[in-house]
Amino acid sequence: MNLRYLECLLNEVFPNSWFVTTKTVFPLTRVDELIIDSEFINTKIWDHFICIEMSDNWKNGIVNNLRMFKRNLAKPETVVDHLFSDGILTAEMKEDIMQFHDEPEKLTDRMLTILLRRGPKALPALHRALIDDNSYLAELIQPYVEELQRELEIKEAKFHPSEWPPTTEEHDRMKNDKVTLSDIDIMKSKYNSRATYPMKNRVRGRVLIINNIHFLGKAKNTGKSLSYRDGSAHDEELITDLFSQLHFIIVTHGDKTADEMRQIVEKEKSNPDHVNADCFICVIMSHGCHEGIYGVDGDVINLETLSSRFDPKNCPALNEKPKLFFVQACRGEDGVENKRDGDDVDSLKAGFSKIQLDSEMSNNPIITGVPTVHSAADFLTAYATPPENSKQKY
Repeated sequence: MNLRYLECLLNEVFPNSWFVTTKTVFPLTRVDELIIDSEFINTKIWDHFICIEMSDNWKNGIVNNLRMFKRNLAKPETVVDHLFSDGILTAEMKEDIMQFHDEPEKLTDRMLTILLRRGPKALPALHRALIDDNSYLAELIQPYVEELQRELEIKEAKFHPSEWPPTTEEHDRMKNDKVTLSDIDIMKSKYNSRATYPMKNRVRGRVLIINNIHFLGKAKNTGKSLSYRDGSAHDEELITDLFSQLHFIIVTHGDKTADEMRQIVEKEKSNPDHVNADCFICVIMSHGCHEGIYGVDGDVINLETLSSRFDPKNCPALNEKPKLFFVQACRGEDGVENKRDGDDVDSLKAGFSKIQLDSEMSNNPIITGVPTVHSAADFLTAYATPPENSKQKY
């Protein structure tokens, strides 16, 4: 289904709104799959449109020049065809207008009357339709089109900052803007809900990356050799690129002992950036075992020892903010990385079943908008492998 057609339908419901398409293809094939009336709109639409409330000032471009249009509009049928091709007029509207094809002044009057009900996009569409055969009339409404464009740019800025990070003035204004879609409550409840973590700060937060690649010897708890972690440097580059695009501050540390990892986390929890951050992310890449994560010296440190430094008691600046931990380390008995040969499929399934069971038995909420008290609230930990399984190298 063509998005231009959907814009026509949406303009019927919200004549004072400007709908900005975010995608070029709409995944519906039948008109009757789409429900549109003044009280309900299929939520699928909002994945493809941004609704921007506009003033009525654009109408002055037509109203203030009605007499000039009626007296001087040349080739009005061609103008109607342009407006139909632009999606401003529906087939029914075009037919209604063209019934006056023998009376150009009445045809023009009917066309302009309908355009006043078609929303702010009608004015620039009319301007485009006038350029070839009615350049004088196009010049008359040009100032109104430019004023409309300035208003749109200002209002669009709440969705798309002019630069990143945005200026302090623009950021302060964006923080006070809430998602509003006419009288529709669908998106209001989705994005302004207390069950949604706010992500409005100029810098979203900090990403702490600890990447242990070169190890000094053997694991002190098992005596097993800790090999060079091939490919981990490339993983770090990809992670850094991703979170940089998401507007995080990236902090990286490489080849740290267990005690140095502990010191890094202890220092990080007191970083003043957390006060104005929306989120904190920690990525740890190393060898591991069922007891925890290896430092390059072969000592083990438990992940909970690290993550607990960011709970509300130890890091009040991150209270009620999401704290995400991603661990790329094996969790098996010996911490040895195995080549992926397919022999461990059953054990992997068993591990994932255990994770699912643990999740179903847990009563702790994953995300909450209620002021937090529990020290484990607002944490998410993601492991590369299930418990009691060695890391699979892909």
